[in-house]
Amino acid sequence: MRLALFWQLTRAAWLDRYAASALGVGWAVLWPIVQLGIFLVVFGELMGARLEGAAGGRFGYGVYLASGMVPWWILAGGVGKACGAFVDSRGLLTKIALPLAWVPLPQLVAESLGALVLLGLLVGVLWALGGLTASAWWLVLVLPGLGLLAYGAGLIAAIWTVFVEDTREVVQVALQLGFWLTPVVYLVKVLPAWAQGVLAWNPAAWAVEAFHAALVFGRAPRLLDLAALWGVGLSLSAFGLWLLKRTEKALRDLL
Repeated sequence: MRLALFWQLTRAAWLDRYAASALGVGWAVLWPIVQLGIFLVVFGELMGARLEGAAGGRFGYGVYLASGMVPWWILAGGVGKACGAFVDSRGLLTKIALPLAWVPLPQLVAESLGALVLLGLLVGVLWALGGLTASAWWLVLVLPGLGLLAYGAGLIAAIWTVFVEDTREVVQVALQLGFWLTPVVYLVKVLPAWAQGVLAWNPAAWAVEAFHAALVFGRAPRLLDLAALWGVGLSLSAFGLWLLKRTEKALRDLL
């Protein structure tokens, strides 16, 4: 029963964002296609020659951008949507005895679907260009770690949003700053040494660089970064669940 309800909530969260548009859920496919086209044709054609050793040939920089946007979309989009999960579900929670730990999940899953569509398109393009290698299978380990990171951060933000109204705005500002502190559009090696040292402590950078390694440069991600991604993801998720347990009564009273 709970799994059926979870599926219904996830489906609703995914469909609601397209409910007012004429194309409907077609945007879930069309928008990633447009993004990938911009990355490959515009950025790839203009800047592809500057990225040596990248898959995709002259579209190399476009592939670099697209592969970096996938994990960032999952993380930033998921956390951004999940932070309002409890407040936005106030009416539902007063009617259905739904475990609070489940509430952010439909938003996270729904937001991740667009990123996964983009990933599928990118893999297809790489295969067509002859740039897809076996290293892409490493993403099977990267994606769950990234999901744990998004869930933990989103759950903590969702709890804080109930008690502090400005949390959503703070999260949005943090995500804007985080985008430029994550090597989505630039190479880590072009940064000064001190900046590279800062990025070494950024969990989002671990995920993005793992995608770059597996899809763009055809090599395995750094195992230390992969282990750290899982470690931080598990830690944040565990802390979020602990915090939820400690605050659940007050949280339900406020809702």
